[in-house]
Amino acid sequence: MSKTIPPDFYENAIYSGGDIDLNGNAYQVNGKVRYADELDYQHDYITGTETQDPSISPLARFDFTQMRALSVAQQNLYVVSGNKLINQATGSEAFPSSFWFSPPTDINDGTTGTPNIVYIEGDLALNGNIGTIGGFFVVVGNVITDPNATEDASINGNGQVEGAIYTRGDFDINGGAGNLNINGGVWAGDEAEMNGNTNITYNKVYMDSIKFLNLDASVQISAWRDTQNPYPLTQ
Repeated sequence: MSKTIPPDFYENAIYSGGDIDLNGNAYQVNGKVRYADELDYQHDYITGTETQDPSISPLARFDFTQMRALSVAQQNLYVVSGNKLINQATGSEAFPSSFWFSPPTDINDGTTGTPNIVYIEGDLALNGNIGTIGGFFVVVGNVITDPNATEDASINGNGQVEGAIYTRGDFDINGGAGNLNINGGVWAGDEAEMNGNTNITYNKVYMDSIKFLNLDASVQISAWRDTQNPYPLTQ
């Protein structure tokens, strides 16, 4: 059983509980990557260290009840309505345009500010020109009532994400003719994949702000161990 956030959890551009798949020659990863299974690329455009670490699977789970409550207090809970996501409080489809809910008093110290915690009870699918959106995006669906639920995050097109994305499923980013950038970091429970003109850059100020929230971890089974019955069966 595991109820801890692993070391180095907040120190990577990409952190995957499964594979990392980097395609083509137009992607860029500025920062470290850590993965449980395999790292696949034809061209290495990663500026940081590349670490295989099977111990990080399954992906660490936050206390999602706590996280959801923080998001609701910010009016940043997004729910599925028909075939789209809307803000439960406002009915808007728009996401925050800044990472910050409360801007830092010191721009170089993330612990002096509070991020937008964008809690998404469904898949995250963004397409086209997304403009600039920001926050700590938590893509977990109905995980509170169904602990086995996994949701995916997919971003396609052009634009800028100022912040970090956490998903218990797959993470896919597909850049269009322009650039599609994430300034912050990504956690994926399954596979993290990059295609096209894409850039993921680690942002320590943002990560320090998320870490300073002191989010609790929740208990999960990290491994099964089979044992034999020491007592022989009698007939």
